Amino acid sequence: MSNADQAKAFMNALGRGDSETATSYMTEDFVVTGPTPQPLGKHEFLGLHHLLAQAIPDWDFNTTEVKEEGDQLTLTIEITGTQTGTLDLSPTGMPIPAIQPTGKKIRNAQEHPVLTVRNGKFSSLYLPVVPGGGLTGILSQLGVAVPA
Repeated sequence: MSNADQAKAFMNALGRGDSETATSYMTEDFVVTGPTPQPLGKHEFLGLHHLLAQAIPDWDFNTTEVKEEGDQLTLTIEITGTQTGTLDLSPTGMPIPAIQPTGKKIRNAQEHPVLTVRNGKFSSLYLPVVPGGGLTGILSQLGVAVPA
């Protein structure tokens, strides 16, 4: 399986909240940087995606392109889904009350996350901050004021 195919499979597993499959593509020291003041470790990142998949079961990254340059893959994604479950981010420590199902459809702005490959697995994910993207984009579409 090519790195690009692995990236798509990894993103699909994250979207389903399938931590077991997603983990198979990640190094033990996997780290996420970009949107948070402190990097997220592997387990925190997987936990967040599990919560999102429970609340938005039709979550899709809609990965349309994967560009490979050296050990880095730049993806083109556009997150979509419908919030039909409760979104409770309290396990992440975010000061946001649980959001009961709204039935609202979300469609984030196009984003270009960067995965780094090391020894055939993903060792890091950089998420550039994009207006209307990421968790902030999702929350604002659900009508939640995001704490600064």
